[in-house]
Amino acid sequence: MSLLGRLVRRLRAERSADPTAFAVHLGRWGAFVAQKTVMDYCGVKLGVNWDRALAEPDFAAALGACRWRVYLAAQGDLAALAEAWLRPHATGRESALAEALARLAA
Repeated sequence: MSLLGRLVRRLRAERSADPTAFAVHLGRWGAFVAQKTVMDYCGVKLGVNWDRALAEPDFAAALGACRWRVYLAAQGDLAALAEAWLRPHATGRESALAEALARLAA
């Protein structure tokens, strides 16, 4: 099952009218997507040297910084997906929807 497929299924399964809960949900999925992306990429590139690289302080520091950078990008992508999913339910109120999603990130 693809990562996107799991994400879509999970987002469809959890319904809530609480904006705070939605923000927390997006934050958690952003963290998951960022972590999965970075760790899988590094794991493929390093192969059997993965454990040895993790023991290196410089690599561990760079990995942590990379995860935060990817997290910000993942949050932007998830916000765009959320806006696309919610837009049909906000006909005539698209700008209010965009503003509300922007406030979630603040």
